[in-house]
Amino acid sequence: MRNAMVREPTHPGIFLKEDYMVPLGLSQAKVAKLLHVNKRTIHELCTQKRGVSAVMALNLEKLYGLEAQFWLSAQNSYNIWLARQKYEDVLKIDIEEFKRICKQDKKDI
Repeated sequence: MRNAMVREPTHPGIFLKEDYMVPLGLSQAKVAKLLHVNKRTIHELCTQKRGVSAVMALNLEKLYGLEAQFWLSAQNSYNIWLARQKYEDVLKIDIEEFKRICKQDKKDI
C-alpha cells in the first residue's frame, strides 16, 4: 500500500484560488465577504494553512455551484496524503500476525 498516492493532491484552497478566485477577479477580501467569514479564514484556506470544513464546503457550493462533496473529497484526499507522509513508518500492521489472531479467535469461539 506504500506510495499509493505518490503525488501530493491539490489542496481545496488551491482549487478555490486558481480555478475560481483568479479567473473571476475575486480578492480574498471579496470572497470572505460573500461567504460571511473573516479575511484570515480565506487567506489561510488559500495558503493551505486551513482545511475546508463541511460548513465551508456548503458555502462554497452555494457560491460557485460546485458540490460540497467535491470540496470535502479534495480535503480528505489531502488529509490522507499528509497523514501518510507523516505516519507511514509508524502505521505498520503485520498481516501475518493479524491472520494468526483471527484464526485464534475462531478457535476460541
